[in-house]
Amino acid sequence: MKKTFCLIFAAVLSLLSMTAISQNLTTEGPFCRQLVGSGIYAVRMSIEVTEDGYLRISLTRAYSENIQAKPSFDFDREWKILNPTSSQPAGMLVKSGMAGVIVSDLENGQSITITKDHELLRGAWTKNGYMTLLEIPYKIGTNISTLTSNYLPSFPFDHDKMQCSSVSAIITSETDLLSLCVGSEVTLNAEGFDGNGNFVWERSDSPDGPWEEIPGQNASSIKIVSKNGNEYFKVSQNGTESEPFMLTSVPCCQYTDEERKLWSEDFGTVPKGTRECCDYVKNHACSRTPSTEIPDGQFAVVSNSDDALDLDGTIYNWARNKTDHTGNPDGGFLVVNIGQPVLFYEQEIERDFCENQWYHLSIFACNISQSSGHQAAEFRFEVATADGQVLAEGETGPLQDWEMENWTNYGISFNSGNYNKFIIRLYSVGGAVNGNDVAIDDMSISVCSPQINLYADIDAGLTDATVDCGSDLTLSITGSDEYLHSIYSNPYVLWQKSTDEGATWTSMEGSGIMVSEMTVTKDDPSVTDYYRAILAGSRELAEEAAATGTLSSDCEVFSISNMVRVDCQRVCKVTISASDETPCEGEEITLTASPGSFDSYDWTGPGVSGNGNSQTVIVNEETTYKVSANGPGCITEESSITITPVKKPAGTELTATANEICSGESVTLAATASNADKYELFANGISISYQEENEWQISPLDGENTYKVIAYNQSCAGETDEVKITVHSPIEIGLQTESLTVCKGAEAELAATVIAGEPTRYFWNGEEGPNPHVFTADHDMTVEVFAENDFCKSEPVTASITVQEPVKITLPAIDDICQGESISITAVIDGSHDGITWYESDGNGDFVQIPGENGTTLETTPQRNGDVEYRISVTTAECPETGATTGVYVHEPIGIALSDSNPTVCEGSEATLAVSTITGNPTRYFWNGTEASDTYTFTASNDMTIEVYSENDFCKSEPATASITVQKPVNVTLPELDDICFGDEINIAADINGDYDDIVWTVSTNGNDFSTITGENGDRLSVTPLQTGKAEYGIEVSSRICGTASDFATLNVNEAPEILQIADNAASEGFVSLVIGNGTPPYSVFLNGQSYGTNTNPGGLQPNTHYNVEISDANGCLAYGEFQTPGMPIDIPLFFSPNGDGINDVWKVDNLETYPGAAIEIYDRFGRKLCTLNANDDGWNGTYNGHDMPMDDYWYIISIPEENRRLSGHFTLKR
Repeated sequence: MKKTFCLIFAAVLSLLSMTAISQNLTTEGPFCRQLVGSGIYAVRMSIEVTEDGYLRISLTRAYSENIQAKPSFDFDREWKILNPTSSQPAGMLVKSGMAGVIVSDLENGQSITITKDHELLRGAWTKNGYMTLLEIPYKIGTNISTLTSNYLPSFPFDHDKMQCSSVSAIITSETDLLSLCVGSEVTLNAEGFDGNGNFVWERSDSPDGPWEEIPGQNASSIKIVSKNGNEYFKVSQNGTESEPFMLTSVPCCQYTDEERKLWSEDFGTVPKGTRECCDYVKNHACSRTPSTEIPDGQFAVVSNSDDALDLDGTIYNWARNKTDHTGNPDGGFLVVNIGQPVLFYEQEIERDFCENQWYHLSIFACNISQSSGHQAAEFRFEVATADGQVLAEGETGPLQDWEMENWTNYGISFNSGNYNKFIIRLYSVGGAVNGNDVAIDDMSISVCSPQINLYADIDAGLTDATVDCGSDLTLSITGSDEYLHSIYSNPYVLWQKSTDEGATWTSMEGSGIMVSEMTVTKDDPSVTDYYRAILAGSRELAEEAAATGTLSSDCEVFSISNMVRVDCQRVCKVTISASDETPCEGEEITLTASPGSFDSYDWTGPGVSGNGNSQTVIVNEETTYKVSANGPGCITEESSITITPVKKPAGTELTATANEICSGESVTLAATASNADKYELFANGISISYQEENEWQISPLDGENTYKVIAYNQSCAGETDEVKITVHSPIEIGLQTESLTVCKGAEAELAATVIAGEPTRYFWNGEEGPNPHVFTADHDMTVEVFAENDFCKSEPVTASITVQEPVKITLPAIDDICQGESISITAVIDGSHDGITWYESDGNGDFVQIPGENGTTLETTPQRNGDVEYRISVTTAECPETGATTGVYVHEPIGIALSDSNPTVCEGSEATLAVSTITGNPTRYFWNGTEASDTYTFTASNDMTIEVYSENDFCKSEPATASITVQKPVNVTLPELDDICFGDEINIAADINGDYDDIVWTVSTNGNDFSTITGENGDRLSVTPLQTGKAEYGIEVSSRICGTASDFATLNVNEAPEILQIADNAASEGFVSLVIGNGTPPYSVFLNGQSYGTNTNPGGLQPNTHYNVEISDANGCLAYGEFQTPGMPIDIPLFFSPNGDGINDVWKVDNLETYPGAAIEIYDRFGRKLCTLNANDDGWNGTYNGHDMPMDDYWYIISIPEENRRLSGHFTLKR
């Protein structure tokens, strides 16, 4: 994969013109230098700006000792620019006046320059000003090709500084795919490094690191195996380092479920001698005229290669008389005479794709031209989303199947994510050269599943096995665990066994999640056993796949392995094996004679008993055991085995250099034992060492420690010994305070606290003394203390002592305020202090602390009225507290309320508002800004707002407002109603004007009293009358402010007809008899929408047909019914003879066409499905995949969904 080359002209494109310029530069060097391409295509590009603001581009042949080709650049051709967010290419033509700039044989180090008179006509840009793809035409010999995004890396551009990064050192690979298959081998190349010395390659899971060096890789090219997800690589040499290079790998499909194909494009049916077009081909014209060559840059869909050229005088050496890849003589396939390397096929696909499902895109392709003197066709293909995300990308490489001799299948896997619409695109890689002519057939997308392989001997790669009867065999499945877990969260493996060549299968015990091996025993030589494994996302899904061969859900996948055959042969031979041939002396071992299928076994040796095929014995010295076996017609020779036990070590002793230490100190342990080759050391029951050396340097844990040693001889444990080591806790102390402030001359106390250990002595400033320690301070000082016992001594800790003096305070007097107003009190303090606390009186003679106030100035708002006092208290660490007090009188605030804040009145009426006092003592009232009394009378004609507030000499209330709502009188009108049929719904819309609170609907039927219709309180009434005749509907609209209004409407309800009887016996004879009542005659009859006039006995009915009946009376009222006519019996032939004599040449079921949904499946005796037929097919001609089937019995299954029937049986093919 390579980065896309992004050449940024956005900042300077507008500066280019046809005017002649000088070649003086504004910069000391190029503002951008970039390595373009790799390998034989590598050149260096420099972009410079001239002093009058024009652009100059220089291309220099990059130096490489491995490069042999000499490409030349033809700048009279287009530099093509493609934007990946759009399928439309743009172009940029570089030319000098009327003549092109042709440069040939560009040597290493030689350069050419494109100046401003080489006009740049057009370009394409991304949103951030990047040119997204640049293609530079080049020539090698006589072949002309193009440097494209396959070879061009990207680089950024800084518009402000007119600079881009000088990234000349890059990583390239031999593939330009956006995603690879997990496990792909990829070669990475270091390009653009000018220095000497070894390369350093590094890998990371993130472009930002951390980076891990790849060991043993110091060449300019390395090979790696790709892993799942994104990987990042970088390389450096002598201080020059590349940008991170990304590889993306995905799990690739290994098995495609052809039964669940979601989409396919087979290019239809094309009669021989004709051509068709295809709307999905891009950037190529359709060549419609048969018997002519398809020119360069054109295409056609044909069914035979002869129709793609002029057979009488063709200039093409193309394939003759070739069909599509299935051999269908009328099957269409696409032929493209590829022109420039561009997008040549694009098709959008929308299906019910499952979320986060893996799918496989399949494409068949081949060369249509001959190999001699022609370039092989080659194209790249991708699956993308509508929003531009490329999900997967693949490439064919040069196609090697010339003249359509063989079709090759290519494909890629992709994950659907949460998309259900995808775009398939094909891009040509080669240019318009001699050759590069491609044929494409049958593209499809199918559900993707992992392939699993079952082996009887996985090491030898054998799928079948013949073993000795009575012996065990381990079966193994293989598959990529990483891939399997990307498909299944918990892969379930269902193991199955068959003894009838796979006709029937039995599930095996031991199946389960990721059970990749199964051990089986083969006893009977007369029966061949067969095994297979089925992999699915759960046990239930695996069992469904085993029973049906598929899954009902398209969003689940499964895999069925190959079938393994296991036979056995009887042998007259017995062998003996031991669970351990060199046990420790005194250990118990098991002896086993194999195979275990003999009738009896004769054992000799100490401790044996019985005649079974296994023995359990205890061995203390070298002993030989023998066994022979007896079975039908067989007495085996004697087999023997010698058991040599290992002598255990003895006399084990463990010693320590000290048994009591202080924490952090170490001791040496030493062990001795006879006949020992290794020692295992345990600390407090946990093994900490297993070694040949017999000494250990250890640092025990605090407290009691038990160390035990076991001596071994050839892994046999001997005697043990142990020692105990006591580790005293280290002493760690602290001080209750590390800094202490006291009043001058006062007595103070310091106390040491024990954090760890058990101290017995304390030393204060070097002298032993008690703990706590009492002292008198008259100046600042430092005290140091440490503690000790007989084993440990603490580190010293210190305390700083600070001496303080008393302070004096003065507070100001405060004027009266209204409650809610704030005051500010500033205290004058003489002397140093540690803290300030402010208090407020609570009205009960006590003071309450004001939280958060600890400065010399108090900003506060009193929360009660009356006299309020404030006190300040100033403290030091040890000196007595000092304080002062001041006060303020707080007047009660005024609070008012209106008698009604939201009154509603009828238009033109008079209303009065009154204000009441809640708190305070108001003396004046203001209504809408005018002073008045505490009541206010008004007449309202429109909605309005009234505001009032009150005040006295100290306080003013918040305003109170009333919103006056004015309602208008109400009136209502109902429309005239048309007649309806009984059972129809009537909708009545009332026309209501004015303001109202409630609506009531009533009804009177056939002159009866009116009753209320419950649940209906809107301006529209939808109701179905329950009686025929006359119905009168009323509405009453009421307002609690302005009264009520009402209106009435009359409705006639006509009686509807009724189908009383449908005579079924008449329906079976091609006609039906209908009995109709009620309604208003005459009646009109309709069957399945066809009119039969007033005939109630219509005839001419079809068999096996469902009929819907509709009856209409004189008032247009309707009645409905239905009936079904019976079908014709089907006739299943018992044999046929496809010998071409015109008699019984095909096997066909008669009268099945009366069941259009019917389907027939035909199987051979092995359960293999040979074909599937529909109801109208011509029958089966006795072939499978184009080959005649032998004379035999064959089985059928007929499904008739119309009658929910399923028929099965067999018939005979005769020849």
